[in-house]
Amino acid sequence: MITLPRDTENQAQGQNSPNIPKPLHPLPAVCAVIDQIEDWSSKTVLALVPVVEACPVLTTTILRAANLPLYGLKNKISTLSHAMAMLGVPALRNLLSGSLPKDHETEENNAQEKRSERWKHALVTAGLARAFAIQKSYDLPEEAFVAGLLHQLDELTFSCPHSLDDENSAKVSTRYLQESHLPHILVESIRLMSASKEDLEDLDPKTQELTALLSTSEHLATVLGDKLPNKIESAVNVNELAQDLGFTAEELTHGVAAARTQVATILTTLGAKISEDCDLSSPLNEASNINWTRDSSTPSRIPAPSKAKSNQNPLQVVRTSLAKLRKTESTSKILDQVMKVAHTQFGFDRVLYFRHDETESELVGCKILDDSWRAVDPSEIHIPLSSLSESLTESLKESRAAVLEENEKDLEILRYFGVQEMGAIPINDDEQLRGILFIDNFYSRTPLATDLLTSLEILCSEAALLMEKIKLSSESKALKKFAEKDELTGLNNRRYCIELCRKEVERARRYKTPLTLVMIDVDKFKSINDTLGHQVGDRVLAEVARLIGKNSRRSDIIGRYGGDEFVVLLPEIPTEQAIVYAERMRNRVEQLRLDLTELTQGATFAISLGVGSLIDDDLDFDDLVARVDKALYAAKNRGRNRVCLA
Repeated sequence: MITLPRDTENQAQGQNSPNIPKPLHPLPAVCAVIDQIEDWSSKTVLALVPVVEACPVLTTTILRAANLPLYGLKNKISTLSHAMAMLGVPALRNLLSGSLPKDHETEENNAQEKRSERWKHALVTAGLARAFAIQKSYDLPEEAFVAGLLHQLDELTFSCPHSLDDENSAKVSTRYLQESHLPHILVESIRLMSASKEDLEDLDPKTQELTALLSTSEHLATVLGDKLPNKIESAVNVNELAQDLGFTAEELTHGVAAARTQVATILTTLGAKISEDCDLSSPLNEASNINWTRDSSTPSRIPAPSKAKSNQNPLQVVRTSLAKLRKTESTSKILDQVMKVAHTQFGFDRVLYFRHDETESELVGCKILDDSWRAVDPSEIHIPLSSLSESLTESLKESRAAVLEENEKDLEILRYFGVQEMGAIPINDDEQLRGILFIDNFYSRTPLATDLLTSLEILCSEAALLMEKIKLSSESKALKKFAEKDELTGLNNRRYCIELCRKEVERARRYKTPLTLVMIDVDKFKSINDTLGHQVGDRVLAEVARLIGKNSRRSDIIGRYGGDEFVVLLPEIPTEQAIVYAERMRNRVEQLRLDLTELTQGATFAISLGVGSLIDDDLDFDDLVARVDKALYAAKNRGRNRVCLA
């Protein structure tokens, strides 16, 4: 089972987000009867009742349209005959004609027409909502316009013709609206536009007002057939319709005229031609074709998945991509580049990466490449490995690409992502599953090309090796740092510091350059540990180490020599300058003690320093350390917080 983002109600019921059902096609008999009607009259409408009842899709559509003007009322129309009689001949004719496909030859043509009808209906509803919002002095007319555009989001979201029941339709709309981070008032007004009066009592007045505007505009768009005529009286009985909607005849006429002007402006921008005295049915059709269909010479926003966008063949794309990947030093960037190649070069519509969570034994969504505004957020999607089919699990173990099939287990994944086919390419790390790359053609609905899937499998396999190499290199650097650095202070540890200092002594002897060693000991540090605890003591040591590093050169060798002792080797620095450096350090630590008064609760600490330069009698670094160490203890014996010369 896929764990998906849920609202509070769904969590309580333990239900996932609604799955996308298969398309429901109107019965051919219904199509044939309605297409042949020439004389639309009241008798004809009543005779159509038993024919329409045979099609659940049309029945639901008519009942929904008839109940829209009853917004806010408790009583609802429940019988089809009553609904058809109330809608009247003009509205019912437009509704039935718009609901049935004009071309029954292919599902693609059916889907094309349905998308166009929904697009036109949404645009007209939006124009009416804005016009009536201005009339009613609603403070944000553009908010009403956006609500009108999005009120059919559950239907406009999908590219194939299908029907959702009211409950699932509301869930899908609400989910997409919430994921788009739209204002709460928009989400609520769309969700409740067909709600009863009791459901609206707890809403704030502004939300109620917007919901009423949206409901009224949607009903009027249905009655007018999405045409917005130049003269509304030529299409409907203005007085009767105005009374039903709660307007005066003048308000209704002016509102439709204003909506027509706004929609016409939008259609003109889209390239449609509009004459002054025509209704908008032809321009709407023209604009919807511009939006939903593409000329063969016009490049699609989504690349054709049957071949790579690049002029190179897929294997050449893999070779070119690998050359770039080998120059990348980040596993995250390698993964991003692989996903980009799959999306832009191979042309897959969506590319999603799920990492393998070994602790929970599940796949967790991480990244997605999707150009559409409908892109899902994968971060909250969790797929237990136990929910994968045996064939898919076996392919992942063998590092082979697989295609998810519509079997009992994989079907849930396919339904959630809204596709009938999905590719899965494993990215393994030292024979362990690191993650999975899922690819599909959600928008173009074309089959996954085998050659592209194979090429992407090769690319992912090589990318996994590169990521493993980077991981090993990173671990090697971490081990080296662990072996060379002091964990508390971040300075060189004693062993590595001595190693560096010995090399520097040899270099100074070879080139006869000055070399001075400064040894530092924190005074009264033991009393801080004993009275305030080791955590405070560690903090004091870390701050002293930070101060030493900040006031030294990059060429200086700094290390933690013992518990509270530090050494600083100053290449090419004579004794006189080294003493100045030591005094400066002593003064800085005195200031540090004042800065840490609250931490140390007034406990005093300082540093004693021994300074000595390399001389001919020093056989090696150990001799230099021995002399400077004596100077350090001389400073401590003389009262601490001072510098002594070896």
